[in-house]
Amino acid sequence: MSNLNPARVLRSLRSRILLLALLVCVLLASAITGFFLLLRQTQSTIISGSASHLLTVVNTFANDYATAIRSSNHSEALQALTEEPNPHADSVLQVFSINAFQRDPGVEGGFYSSATDGLLGYAFPTNDGPGPKQDIPPRERPTILSVAQQAATTGKPAAFAFRGQKDVILFQAAPISSSGKILGSVWAMNRIHDVGSGKNLQALLGVTSLAFAAMACVGIAFWITRNVHADVSIIQGRLADMETDLTQPRKADVSTSELDGILTGIDRLGVSLRQKIEQERLLVEQLHHKERLAALGQVAAGVAHELRNPLATIRLRAQMSMRSKDPEQLDRSAKLTLEEIDRLSGVLDRLLYFAKPIQLQIKSFSPTELCEDLLKSLGPEAESASIEFVLRSSDDTEVLGDALKLRQVVENLVRNAMESFEGTRTGMKKILVSIDFDSDRVHIQIEDNGVGMKSDTATRVFDPFFTTKAHGTGLGLSIAKEIVRAHNGDLTLEGTANGGTVADLVLPRQPNEWRNATEPKIDEASV
Repeated sequence: MSNLNPARVLRSLRSRILLLALLVCVLLASAITGFFLLLRQTQSTIISGSASHLLTVVNTFANDYATAIRSSNHSEALQALTEEPNPHADSVLQVFSINAFQRDPGVEGGFYSSATDGLLGYAFPTNDGPGPKQDIPPRERPTILSVAQQAATTGKPAAFAFRGQKDVILFQAAPISSSGKILGSVWAMNRIHDVGSGKNLQALLGVTSLAFAAMACVGIAFWITRNVHADVSIIQGRLADMETDLTQPRKADVSTSELDGILTGIDRLGVSLRQKIEQERLLVEQLHHKERLAALGQVAAGVAHELRNPLATIRLRAQMSMRSKDPEQLDRSAKLTLEEIDRLSGVLDRLLYFAKPIQLQIKSFSPTELCEDLLKSLGPEAESASIEFVLRSSDDTEVLGDALKLRQVVENLVRNAMESFEGTRTGMKKILVSIDFDSDRVHIQIEDNGVGMKSDTATRVFDPFFTTKAHGTGLGLSIAKEIVRAHNGDLTLEGTANGGTVADLVLPRQPNEWRNATEPKIDEASV
């Protein structure tokens, strides 16, 4: 695979549009990410995160105390929770509370004793006042006691959240036990200040606006991308239609003004190409007509030559008839005169056929069947001359063309091949007719092993009235060439390595245009 040049890729309009869409997608993803990051800082998210953290603190606090009371060095910690409240017991438990909460600013808490139904060991290590705070807040005390009692009673963590206008107070308690007996619980409280402040709301509104702006950009970008992509597809379809048929009208319009100008230019180009092609076709026809006119000089000389001998014979026979009274001589002169007149008539018929435009009657036919029928009709003549016909065909596909005129061409070529054996002593006389098909053409070749052609003869064989035969008119191959050209095909003759001649007839299978083509005529008498 060849390496792609980034600069060349970016020159593509479609690549640039895709890059724009990619950048807008990145903007949208960034806005969504920022939105969710801010959303995590909103009131509910903050409360949920703080409550989860507070539960972790309380569970760690309860596990540390349970580990301590299982040690003989802290037996007084167990006694402090189970005996009647006194200053010493409260100070022992307060040490545990301070150690548990000193790493978490704003968290305060202590113990609850099931034996005495009281709160002990309260600590608020991060208190800003002088000295450690030792009094449980009176307003929150009932709630603290309720949550601690619930944890000790159920043996499961208990929680409560009090939501004020600006602050939120979280309460969390976890049971503590020893030897399978619940001794009480540990509790903690955390105040969350300004959780619903206007700053958070303003930030949320700002990020929300950014998210909506990003979504709008994405929508506009994809709308532009889709429209441009559709317009480019229309232009590509228009170019594809023009490749097959320049006269086909535009199927759709584009929505972009710049691309509409391009499409309009393509339409103008199509009109210009049609005009140029039509002018070129007219020039080709005029050139072909001039070539035919240029050949009139040769035609005139050939006509004079072809007419002079029969006229001279007719004149001589007419003079002899006037001088002689012998009935047999008169009858013989009359017969020769009629033969020469028929010869003149044949020359004139061929000349008229050559001069007038060839009208084709197009229909579908099989070249293989055409050659089979022709060789069968010429079979008796070939058999009498000891000539072998061989037909080889690769397919039986039908093509479009004037079957009668093409049969005339093939018959002329086959008869020329048969006449090439006159005066030869070749042991084996053979004419091979091969038919080959490819994707868009059909080749019909007639090859013989006769006397062949000289190099100067091959260059003039299609000239009107040029012939190497004693009694030929020289119009057969000229007319055959014109018929093939009318089918937009080609006809060539050349010598072979074994001394024979090969005629190559090439015809298009589905020509786009025909010269002087007409619909097949229906014989009303046969209907």
